[in-house]
Amino acid sequence: MSEICASVDGEIGLTTFTVSGKVMPGELNSYADAYRENQSLKKVLWDIRDGDMSSLDARALREGVQRARGRNKAGEKKAFVFSRDVDFGIGRMMSAYCGIEGYQSSIKLFRDVNNAIAWLTESIAQDS
Repeated sequence: MSEICASVDGEIGLTTFTVSGKVMPGELNSYADAYRENQSLKKVLWDIRDGDMSSLDARALREGVQRARGRNKAGEKKAFVFSRDVDFGIGRMMSAYCGIEGYQSSIKLFRDVNNAIAWLTESIAQDS
């Protein structure tokens, strides 16, 4: 089971979820669902550099995307940062499922947290 910590930078409207340890199926969605009740999640950074997503198979990824599909909105941006190749690959699978399922939020994968933050804080008009 992973440990997930949340922080908010109100000045730039960025919510960061920092993940460490082994991520189990449904865990990221459950945490984001509980957090969403009290906070806007328009710009989200999932920092999974210290996390391990290797326990997530294709079925778990697809189910997670399907579960999150109804809660995402056009104009939202979500960045995922990974340090390990295997986790980045799993993130690419997740991103592909988001496209298949008609996910409306913009999603990008990164290896560098500063590049992820720069993308998240760009204006929406620059993303078009």
